[in-house]
Amino acid sequence: MSQLTDDLDPRLLIAPVEASYQMRPNEDPVNGILILSRVGLHFYGKSFNARRKTFTDVPPEHMPLADIQVGSSTWTSTPIITATVYQPLGKLTRTYNVGYTKAIGRGSMGKLIAGVGNASKHLSTDESRGGFISSVAQMKKQAPSLSATSKLNPHIARLRYFADASALGPAIRFTDMVLRYAEKQELIARGPSFSERGPLKEEGYNKNEPPLPPLSPEDVISVKRQRAWLLFEGQRYRTLVEESQKQTERDAEVSLVYAIAHIIMGNRTKGFSLIQKAQQLEPDKPEVHAATAWLLAMQGKEAEARAEMAQVQQHTTDNRQVLFLLGCASEFLGEHDVAIEQYFASVAQAKGYIEGANVTQRVISLAHVLDAQRGL
Repeated sequence: MSQLTDDLDPRLLIAPVEASYQMRPNEDPVNGILILSRVGLHFYGKSFNARRKTFTDVPPEHMPLADIQVGSSTWTSTPIITATVYQPLGKLTRTYNVGYTKAIGRGSMGKLIAGVGNASKHLSTDESRGGFISSVAQMKKQAPSLSATSKLNPHIARLRYFADASALGPAIRFTDMVLRYAEKQELIARGPSFSERGPLKEEGYNKNEPPLPPLSPEDVISVKRQRAWLLFEGQRYRTLVEESQKQTERDAEVSLVYAIAHIIMGNRTKGFSLIQKAQQLEPDKPEVHAATAWLLAMQGKEAEARAEMAQVQQHTTDNRQVLFLLGCASEFLGEHDVAIEQYFASVAQAKGYIEGANVTQRVISLAHVLDAQRGL
């Protein structure tokens, strides 16, 4: 269940059903659970090796409802769902057989679906299959539209879609696909050699299909920033800490998110060094001034902290990250009521369930402390 709860807010979930697909007719099936949410379908599966009688996890697949069609098999009455599935370097058409899998048992899959929809039923009954298909068809009519143009990279379109819908895991998955495509787009544009095609094919590359629209350097850095903040909002601090140790990031905003994660995890020394790195990269950036004020406040340098805050406060800001960092600085300066106002102003700029979740927890915690101090 942990993978699912990390990926999808429970308020988005509707129902699960067993499903399977095959890449080619002669290959062993991939068996798993197809979960309907208010914004898409999400497949969590295991590939089945008939010879070894073993299962291996496959990457989850997340599809906006706009990318989905429901129907039945030409040769049988088996319910099927046909979907456009995006992989890092391309797309494919996937056909899911609803309600028919190899015997996956109730081990890890049973834990995955516990508490989702009416999961106490056996998921392969005719009743659950028909109800699931009907639910998908109904939700397609209600789902938000997927705004995309031919010039927009489809990974970015789906990233925006899932981020706006507060589907954290799918949004992060598409940030990863954007960044992976950015790594390989020059190779794809020039046309990979025969020997290069094999590894690329495993990630969705198809030489017979036109390449996805290119990504600009601005697209890439914007997605890196969004990914960092998504990880922060999802409280995946350990992931941020690990990533900060593996790579040299040359963007001030991403360095700041890494710094916040280190500070929350108790490593102020590393957090301070990352804020200083951000100062070197973009000293005039509002987020950098606000983070520097927080750093100075934690170091007990009140006058310097207020000077940094003044650099930001002289301009009216609707930047929720800046407001959050100013609130952190005010809290360490002992101005708790001001901090609460800044935290609330940050939350007011948030969208959906995910954005602002951390700030909301922080302001509630601070408000409880103040109430206790005031005898309320």
